[in-house]
Amino acid sequence: MFQALDDIDFGALYRMEKQASARPRKTASDWDAKAQSFAGKALQSSYTQAFLQKVELQGCNTVLDVGCGAGDIGLQLAPQLDQVVGLDFSPAMLAVFKGNAKALKADNATALLRAWEDSWDTVTVCDVVIASRSTLVSDMEAALVKLHRHARQRVYLSYPARGFFQPSNAGRAAPDYLYIVNILRSHGLFPCLDYIDAMHRSGQGTTRWAFISWEVEGYHDI
Repeated sequence: MFQALDDIDFGALYRMEKQASARPRKTASDWDAKAQSFAGKALQSSYTQAFLQKVELQGCNTVLDVGCGAGDIGLQLAPQLDQVVGLDFSPAMLAVFKGNAKALKADNATALLRAWEDSWDTVTVCDVVIASRSTLVSDMEAALVKLHRHARQRVYLSYPARGFFQPSNAGRAAPDYLYIVNILRSHGLFPCLDYIDAMHRSGQGTTRWAFISWEVEGYHDI
């Protein structure tokens, strides 16, 4: 007998699959060690340009860039905005973000040290929230709730389309990113799903990313 989708706890399933996954999540120290390799590099890439083309800023003045790294997304949006808040859990990456903001004369950009697991009670609520390539978290449902509650209008995120979870004993082989879509639907939201195909950072081959977005207005209570 098939189980109704509304009866499935996709948040719990994600947590279980992530715990069983062999892929460890990079720590703040891991990114601190990599940060210098991002310093002084051009922020534009085929991936960032494709992502930016999908972001709608009409009627928006502020952006929260979660997992901002060097500022590939947020700092390129800065000229169109009153404020960009770059949030990351790596102090060294935030130092690179600040350096890039200074080089680009993005005086409206500020940096905030936070992890997904930290309290976000003092994190600025912005018109748009972005989480680009930064959502390989242990608890996807908790992360999505945080993104949603810090946006006034809409949220944009990307997640590897190829996924990292292995098929279960029951033979489940659905891509990981569909957990995100189903978690959002279980909260009464209507996410849009698209894809970005971009050159891998190594310059060899292409990587496909799931691009997921949703409107927040009218759906604040999740």
